[in-house]
Amino acid sequence: MQLLGHLLSGLGAAQGAVTPDKKVAVNEDGRWHTYKKEPPGFGGPTITGVLTAGGLLRWLELRAPKTKKISSPNPAVGNVIFTRPNFPSPGPSNARPQCRLSFPAPAGHSPPMREASLEFLRTLVNTPSPSGHEVRGQRVWLNYVKAYADETFSDAYGNCVAVFNKGGAPRLMLAAHADEIALTVNYIDKEGFLYVRKLGGVDPVVARAQRVVIHTAHGPVKGVIGNVAPHLTKQEKDRRLPEISDLFIDIGVDSRRAAEKLVRIGDPVTLTPEFEVLRGDIAVARAFDNRVGTFAVAEALRLLAGAKKRPAAEVCAVSNVQEEVGLLGARQIAYSLKPDVALVVDVTHATDYPTVSRVLHGDVRLGKGPTLTHGGCNHPAVVARLEAVARKAKIPLQHEAMSATSGTDTDVIFWTRGGIPSALVSLPNRYMHSPVELVNLRDLAQIPELLAAFALSIQPGEQFRVAI
Repeated sequence: MQLLGHLLSGLGAAQGAVTPDKKVAVNEDGRWHTYKKEPPGFGGPTITGVLTAGGLLRWLELRAPKTKKISSPNPAVGNVIFTRPNFPSPGPSNARPQCRLSFPAPAGHSPPMREASLEFLRTLVNTPSPSGHEVRGQRVWLNYVKAYADETFSDAYGNCVAVFNKGGAPRLMLAAHADEIALTVNYIDKEGFLYVRKLGGVDPVVARAQRVVIHTAHGPVKGVIGNVAPHLTKQEKDRRLPEISDLFIDIGVDSRRAAEKLVRIGDPVTLTPEFEVLRGDIAVARAFDNRVGTFAVAEALRLLAGAKKRPAAEVCAVSNVQEEVGLLGARQIAYSLKPDVALVVDVTHATDYPTVSRVLHGDVRLGKGPTLTHGGCNHPAVVARLEAVARKAKIPLQHEAMSATSGTDTDVIFWTRGGIPSALVSLPNRYMHSPVELVNLRDLAQIPELLAAFALSIQPGEQFRVAI
């Protein structure tokens, strides 16, 4: 917070005096307070708006142009980026114009990705997208990628496609799943507590004592997953791990009737933790699995749209649904698109932290680049081409082996129709299927570069076949 105060000092010096009409946020001795006007005798910086968690100023009145960058006189402090989203002010309370603080990287350390891409990733990750309820996240994805596509469309179940170089050949599909693991309301007891079922691989151990949002037809309803205090369980000699049926959500009501006025059976539930840069290139979020994949395929289209030459191939970026509950959307869209070759982007388990056996799970580390998987559904000619373009582009790669299945959409895409040559590109992810998934943003930024390089390497009419 002290750094934030210094930053706003730089803002005041660069912009001049701010004359607020409504509320102001004021830093006094490192503590933030809000006032209707600047306090008498206060000589420090003020800014129109209200400070919220995470260093975000939610504006009540925007005083900057659509895009403005104000640099601090002290380059060791940082700068402020103003952005005004494309909606009328004031708009809904969660969608007002925002001011985000941008701190400088250490000397010799370049940002892992451009600011607009990072904002897209942040919005994509923070937008709830439970399996079978992906609409909100799909809208975010389509709104971003349409600027780089010849056409966009969605199918009956909400799989979304953005096509670049329409009519090219062969047809390359870049696929990633849009959904996140979640819960769904299954039963409401007479005291108004909600019991749940899983949407995907939710771990009941890490779900307990978490804040949640129930997504209803009438808007979000806040709640918490209850957890019995240790003081009340001392008599239990053998404390067992919780099952999903043990989880209950408390929404602050005292009867079934009161609960049913707010929620209904089948409403999806997500945990509340959101995107945050932890330190340097390391970021943490609830749902990197697999919003990082849909981010990567969209960014690949952006890179292709800005390339000096167009690819020979038609490139279809796909954000498909319901992977976490059975690889379902990928089956649908692979069948209907009929791609000639497919690259799938997903997360993989990083194994560079305590208690994980590298003997069993391989050696995969954050900061060492994306991974390629060998064997099974991964076509050897496609994998070899990915390795070749990575070497040429100086993109570091890590390698994984698989036996029967990869546990990703690649497993169902490769056997669709007569067999689609496919390969899996993965982002190392610590603590998968938890509220604190951890990834390296530089690893992530290298994936769209690899996908775009692969697309540009394809020759007109090229086919990928196993040499016999």
